[in-house]
Amino acid sequence: MSITTMTSTNTTSVIATDHISTQAASSTSTEGSVRDELASVSQSVGTVQSNERTKSQSQLSTASEATSSVEEMQPKKETWASRTFAPGSSFTATIAVVKATLGGAILSNTYEMAIGGYVSAIVLLMVFAVLNVLSLDMIVKTVEKTGKRSYATIIEYLYGRKILYVFQIAMVVFCLGSSASYLVTVVDSLAPLFNQLTINEPHAWYHIMLTSRYYLSLIMLGIVMYPICLVKSLGSLRYLTIVSILGMFWLAIVAFYLLGTYGMAADFKYGQAYAPINWIDCLEGVTTYIFGYCNQANMPEIYMEMNPRSPKKLRWVAIWSAIVSTAVYFAIAIPFLLVFGPDSQSSVLLNMADYLPQGDVVVIIGFIWMAISFIGTYPFMIYPVRVAVVNTFEPKRADFWGVVAVTFAVVISYLIDIALPDVSILMGIVGAISGSILCFIAPGYFCISTSKSKKFFAPENWLYAAFVILGCITLVDPFSDTADDHMFRRQVQQSTSRSTTSSAPDTTFPGKLEGDEKAMMSWKDIATCHLISPGSPVTAAIAVVKATLGAAPFAVAYAMATGGFVAGIVLLVAMSVLNVLSLEYIVNVVEKTGKTSYVDIVDHLMGRKVGYIFQFAVIAFSLGSCATYLVTMFDILSPVFSQILIGQENTWYGKMLTERVYLSLVLAVFVLYPISLVKNISSLRYLTLCGSIGVCYLAVVAIYLLICYGPSDSFDASQAAGPVNWILLLQAVNTFIFASCNQANIPEIYAEMHPRSLGRMRWVAVMSAVISLAAYISIGVIYFFVFGYDTKSNIILNLSAWIPEGNAVVIAGFIFSGIAFIVSYPLNVHPIKVTILNAAKPKRPDLWGVVIVTSVIAISYAVAVVLPDVSVILGLVGAIAGSILSFIAPGAFALAISEKRFKFFCRENIKPSLLFIFGCLTLVLGTCISFYQIVEYYSK
Repeated sequence: MSITTMTSTNTTSVIATDHISTQAASSTSTEGSVRDELASVSQSVGTVQSNERTKSQSQLSTASEATSSVEEMQPKKETWASRTFAPGSSFTATIAVVKATLGGAILSNTYEMAIGGYVSAIVLLMVFAVLNVLSLDMIVKTVEKTGKRSYATIIEYLYGRKILYVFQIAMVVFCLGSSASYLVTVVDSLAPLFNQLTINEPHAWYHIMLTSRYYLSLIMLGIVMYPICLVKSLGSLRYLTIVSILGMFWLAIVAFYLLGTYGMAADFKYGQAYAPINWIDCLEGVTTYIFGYCNQANMPEIYMEMNPRSPKKLRWVAIWSAIVSTAVYFAIAIPFLLVFGPDSQSSVLLNMADYLPQGDVVVIIGFIWMAISFIGTYPFMIYPVRVAVVNTFEPKRADFWGVVAVTFAVVISYLIDIALPDVSILMGIVGAISGSILCFIAPGYFCISTSKSKKFFAPENWLYAAFVILGCITLVDPFSDTADDHMFRRQVQQSTSRSTTSSAPDTTFPGKLEGDEKAMMSWKDIATCHLISPGSPVTAAIAVVKATLGAAPFAVAYAMATGGFVAGIVLLVAMSVLNVLSLEYIVNVVEKTGKTSYVDIVDHLMGRKVGYIFQFAVIAFSLGSCATYLVTMFDILSPVFSQILIGQENTWYGKMLTERVYLSLVLAVFVLYPISLVKNISSLRYLTLCGSIGVCYLAVVAIYLLICYGPSDSFDASQAAGPVNWILLLQAVNTFIFASCNQANIPEIYAEMHPRSLGRMRWVAVMSAVISLAAYISIGVIYFFVFGYDTKSNIILNLSAWIPEGNAVVIAGFIFSGIAFIVSYPLNVHPIKVTILNAAKPKRPDLWGVVIVTSVIAISYAVAVVLPDVSVILGLVGAIAGSILSFIAPGAFALAISEKRFKFFCRENIKPSLLFIFGCLTLVLGTCISFYQIVEYYSK
């Protein structure tokens, strides 16, 4: 709409009034951002006022022009459908709130009713529905009083930017965790269907692509879910959300259909089902219900898109959305509880999958609708992430950085889906922590801060204070076992009973592991058809290679420079041979004893007291490795961020992304901590593959630099062949011991192989040793050629010199190296968790597992900040823990299970005896050299 005003008193203005009223009525655009919508509203109001001021002047026009203008000003005829489904209508807002509410909880409420009792479940659902209405009302009141349009701007306005980060973290973590769970559910809905369609061709490429989580998740994200996440306004998804909500309703129809067709479960008893199994299980269901009604992250944006908007209209939207959501929860959970009874699983999809082979059309449609529903829900969890990022950083190109934020959020949800397809632990923590903050603590504090008294215990603020207190109470128990935790333990027990026997009368050694080749393959295990399936030799080899190629590739070049490349190559080859031998000894012990961890093996063979020594070695090695990885991750990412943020180093985000204290904390909390919570090492098989490729790419960078820049001027082949001095050679030995130390994870990796045998594991050991040796030699020797005697203890410090030049190959090497260390980190956290749990045997292993992982993250962060020198950490860890785990322990294991127990130098014990003695020598000499390094480091 264009408006031409008078430039002088003698000039008549001509006003083009095309659709003024229509423009004012629909000023909330569905294609622009919230900021654009507010500008549109103000522009429309200003136009109407200008029109009134120039009304008398407009009358000077001809009669035909006036008649034409009046005709154009008349609004178009509106229908009921156009008013109801228009962007910004109350109905559209209600749909958006209902869709943001009905998430993954609809699939787990049945299980919560089964373990918590349907009476308490119904009461809790109704209570949280009322609390949800109150919290939404509090948020809207705050929006009206402050004039702020998002969670981020509200918190910054009321509490400042520092407090903003806490709430932003809660929102982003909640949304990322939810989006990952929705992606998992989409795959769980579609994979069984595709499996039935292609069940006669289990080895076909399209069968693998449509049933493997790795490929199907990628297809759904790239083709379907990522594009719809790029919308600028939630109102643009109004039709998709209607279809998605209908999918939720169809699940209720499926529930009633199964109840009418098959009746109630034979083992369902009203007298027992109304009460919880125990009150702990009842309280644990609270986390699910908090997650079920957590929709507050989108409310400021939804409210701002309403036209016209008022707190009263939004209050009715909140009430109706709560009624609809609660009714859907009841309609799904109660019938499914009657149908499945005590056999209800953590997700009703797991129960419904049993009806797919029968070709039940109603159930099949239910699976399809579920996939559509969660596809439609996915953008509602990505949108708040984009808003949070844009409002926090306020970039000049908001649209561009919005796309970047959406892309990163989608990639992270995909990585979580692949690395942690069982998201029970992650969602339990996310739901309790982030849900409590977003649902109760934040809305309550908003209203207290905008009240007249601004006092927590003022009479006028009693309701808001109660909300905050309730949120703090629910926040205290973030590690409650969720429904999936119970299901996971049930599956583990069944798996253990299938694959492990405590006694075997036909074997010499009781407890010997037996293969489970005869186990039936279900659609959930269909991924075993391809090479990197869980338990395959390739997966095991990837895990061993990744456990081997840790921080050592970055220090091998320095070891070559100080110890001589001839001695370095000889030592690496020798360590690889000893590594294969030690792995064979460990696997042989696992087979003969049936023990699947270092701690259990030592306790079984040598007793508890000796076991403490090995437990210390495992924990020390893993903690040192974790600290080393965190130090190196900072060394990798800091130069990249420093180059990106030139001139902005003193800003808050500049310090956060370039200073060791802050960047290490961000990496530890938001990247390393979530992926360290996995229950099985094989869950990381795709990430470990990416990490291994990243380390191999480091060798490509070395070759590239050698070709482009040639050998260093300081490199002299005649001098480089030998060591600088014997002290530095012994220091290099410590590095090479650390480089070949991967034994801590071997029992778990072997136990997860399917099927498993000594021959298959020997192949895994040889292949992993060859790959690791090739990577070490190529990286160490070539980088030594490139940097010469200027090689630093971490080659990242040398490579950072090419970052300011914008060298794409080197920058890509930095990125791949960062990924490699990220995925190496959980492989060192897992042995600590297993060691402590097997030693302490707590009653709640899942809870204590999370506590242990949290403690490891905290300790490694502290060490990385206090002692940020990789060479010092590697030397000490390699000398002490590496010698024990790589040589002393495997040799002692082989001596303990031999026919001539612990008889050194008899014919059958020659090799383990030599391995044991070699470990003792490296332990003594290496420790002395390491302490010498520490003294020298601090003296400088």
